[in-house]
Amino acid sequence: NNNYNNYNNDYGNGKAQGWGGEGFAFVIQSSDFKTKAIGCPDRGIGFAKDEYGNCSNYISNSLAIEFDSYFNVTKFSVNPQQGYSNISYSYTYSVVNTISAFVNGTNDHNDPITSVQVHPLLTGTLFDGKIHQVLVRYIGPSDASVGYLFVYLDGGESTQPIISISNIDLAAMKVLDSDGKAYIGFTASTGIAAQNCDILNWSFCQLPGCATF
Repeated sequence: NNNYNNYNNDYGNGKAQGWGGEGFAFVIQSSDFKTKAIGCPDRGIGFAKDEYGNCSNYISNSLAIEFDSYFNVTKFSVNPQQGYSNISYSYTYSVVNTISAFVNGTNDHNDPITSVQVHPLLTGTLFDGKIHQVLVRYIGPSDASVGYLFVYLDGGESTQPIISISNIDLAAMKVLDSDGKAYIGFTASTGIAAQNCDILNWSFCQLPGCATF
């Protein structure tokens, strides 16, 4: 459970449509590098690879909830057109104002576990300079049920989760280590466009009956 706010400073290259970059991520991980685990800057947002930027660092054995504020080319392909000498380029962009879930240090927006765009007219924007509250709740699998992960935005469990993932097992995914433990924290990065994201407070709760702030 965490509160954050931010402000943006965009250098005006056109892609961001007024947004700074890059965003931030909430990460659960059991990498062998422990607290020194790190991903790529820029598109990697501190936890993921950035093949487009020729960076191969990533946080393995991880689950990341990414709060994305910036349009980026995440993959491109060359499409030769038959009968023409010119070549067209097909670009795939990540989507501004999205919350996505990724595993094992990848954040290819063509293949997230799940992703949802926060509609600015219905729920506001993620990066509007206001204070927002996010609750991430994981319910591990048991003999009677599968595992679930929920992400709530501004309202906690009194609202519908903005992300719901079923049949998820962090232990089987090796996000948790053999003792069922993991490191929990935040990553962020920037490229040419600057953005300030402040984690104002956050709490962690794992015991039955305990509550976040």
